[in-house]
Amino acid sequence: MCERIVKNLFEMQDLGYKYFQSKLIPNIDGNTIIGVRMPLLRKYAKELIADIDILNFMNDLPHRYYEENILHGLFVQNIKEFDICIAELERFL
Repeated sequence: MCERIVKNLFEMQDLGYKYFQSKLIPNIDGNTIIGVRMPLLRKYAKELIADIDILNFMNDLPHRYYEENILHGLFVQNIKEFDICIAELERFL
């Protein structure tokens, strides 16, 4: 599951955006930024949210790429149960 997600993220890569993003976040190694624009990440997260295997992705911490962390945050924000949401957020952080 995780390899498939990373593969799909690289298929959405925009190198110009990667270089732009790496300048905005100088404390993060530029090699850990794929360069996927936020609207595409949101759309991709919506596609994956129904996938039962998403729990495997959320349990595979720490993530290697910046965009994986963004996806993880998007998944956490969609958890409706408050206690579960807080627990997942604390585990992620």
